[in-house]
Amino acid sequence: MDNMKNWPIGNNCIEFSEIKNYLTGYARVIEVKSEINTKVYEIQSITEGKMNRGQFDGYARKFEVKKVKNNYLPICRVGFWRDN
Repeated sequence: MDNMKNWPIGNNCIEFSEIKNYLTGYARVIEVKSEINTKVYEIQSITEGKMNRGQFDGYARKFEVKKVKNNYLPICRVGFWRDN
């Protein structure tokens, strides 16, 4: 796990759009971001629950952190999603 600290940003990143069609079943997805040329990573969101092709399908929840002015605000959405 220590070698993860030295992963270069860019080429080794996975975009959600690249994997969302494969996310069917139960999953936990942690979205992180980093400024270019830094080793500081920030969690942007955690999504967990039942998914169908990357979309909520059934019970799921999403935790997000939004920056508003100089404050970080935690947001949580919980519920039962169903495709109409």
